[in-house]
Amino acid sequence: MMHLQTKKFHRFFIDKKLLLAGFLTLLVLSVPVFVIYQNKQTNLSASAFSLAEIEAEAGGTNAQIAVGNDENASGGKYIQFGGIQPTSIPSTAPSLTQTPSTSGEKLSWAPPVGYENYTKVTVPTTGGTLNLTNGTDYQILAPNAITGPVTLVGGRNIVWIGGTFGGRTNVPSGSYDSPNRGIRISDGSDVRIVFLEGLWFKPGTYLSDAIQFAIRTNNGTTAIVQNVRVDAINYGTQATVHADVIQAWGGPRTLLIDGLTAKHATYQGFYLDPADGRSVPSGSGEPWVTRRVNLEGDDRLGGAKYLLADREPSLTKMTSDRVYTIGAKFNSTDSFGSWPSAGLFQGATPPGGDFVPASLWNGTSYLSPGYIN
Repeated sequence: MMHLQTKKFHRFFIDKKLLLAGFLTLLVLSVPVFVIYQNKQTNLSASAFSLAEIEAEAGGTNAQIAVGNDENASGGKYIQFGGIQPTSIPSTAPSLTQTPSTSGEKLSWAPPVGYENYTKVTVPTTGGTLNLTNGTDYQILAPNAITGPVTLVGGRNIVWIGGTFGGRTNVPSGSYDSPNRGIRISDGSDVRIVFLEGLWFKPGTYLSDAIQFAIRTNNGTTAIVQNVRVDAINYGTQATVHADVIQAWGGPRTLLIDGLTAKHATYQGFYLDPADGRSVPSGSGEPWVTRRVNLEGDDRLGGAKYLLADREPSLTKMTSDRVYTIGAKFNSTDSFGSWPSAGLFQGATPPGGDFVPASLWNGTSYLSPGYIN
């Protein structure tokens, strides 16, 4: 009896040892599992925090989602949906005016700050007169090629970036100045900016004046003309229409040009007389600037007479910077105005080709090279 009790006690002691050893083994194995679980919980919390920082603004998905690192992304993270590899997020939002163009040189003057919020007006395909309200700023849009003359009357600051002109393919006859005009700027608010950029007058068409300033009353207009290409024929003679690439007959107070190419001036190129038909504009406007300009005379009607004419040099105080003329019977030295010789190259074309190439336009779309200022 005593032997049986001892045996049972010994067996119970062995079972207790086995039970204790099993418990210790289970405890040892459980510790790393618990640690891993805690780490997973921590990682999930961190991931959830990162996802909350880069949550999409709208929409949902049932696809697989992955989170990756990108130093340019907000919070340093991006979300990948459905296994699609995302592209790197740029550090700044793209801007049309910051897109490099094939001309490779930024323009001298930027449009007024906030012009994107100006009142928008779309030019009809056939052109026409746009009657604008003085004191109101306007952004002019031209999504389609324009086949007729455009006249802008009134308005305060006006910004027109991008547009093409065509359609007038018949040789002009009779009194064709008005119907074959490109753009005419008339009176508006007294102190304002008229900003024209990226306008292409296409080949195979006919014009009188490409751009005309006819300001009769206000004195404070600053006009900025940049990246304009005139492939159309400025069709005129002394006996008929005195067609010009740019004519200022009355205003502006200040004219700033950077980037203009004209290929077929049959009579005149720039004819600048801010006092024509009116008193000289008052005020202390900036000196006028013609920069990166190449004008070519066309002899189909007897030859261009003047490619450069400044009738009011004491007012304009003109500065020339890489201005090239070729193909005229008379250049600035024989004009009835005084054109500065510094920066002027007569009887020559730019060594690198046209300052404003046609490649700046894709159909009716124009890409600006951006601005220095």
